[in-house]
Amino acid sequence: MDIAERFRDAPLGLLKQFVKNIITIAIIGNGITGDAYSVGANEQHDGRRADMIYFPLKEFALDLALVIVEIQNKVNYAFVARAIRYCFNIFDDVKELPVLVVISIDGFSSKKFRDLAFDKSDGNPFYIHPCQP
Repeated sequence: MDIAERFRDAPLGLLKQFVKNIITIAIIGNGITGDAYSVGANEQHDGRRADMIYFPLKEFALDLALVIVEIQNKVNYAFVARAIRYCFNIFDDVKELPVLVVISIDGFSSKKFRDLAFDKSDGNPFYIHPCQP
């Protein structure tokens, strides 16, 4: 039985917790699970809405970054610019850079774009784009 079959009739809250746990373990690492985060308001000060924003619980707030999760059909330049704006909005609010996770349903707009802008390290199942200040 695959994951889709196991969660077909699951309540939405359970699905969100499951996804939050997978993302947190894979991206944050260091033994941190989704239990260290809560799903917060996704509307930003400019009226835009991120798909999901994970806020570290109070006791972890100094040690963990906020996480923005965006689900996109195909990653292209316009989407990347919008996602970066979401990150800047979070930075304006809390003076910390968030971690951005993009779940792409149909890959990148082109192989050239993917290869120029992103890197896939050995052993990682995902592409990364380092955005360090």
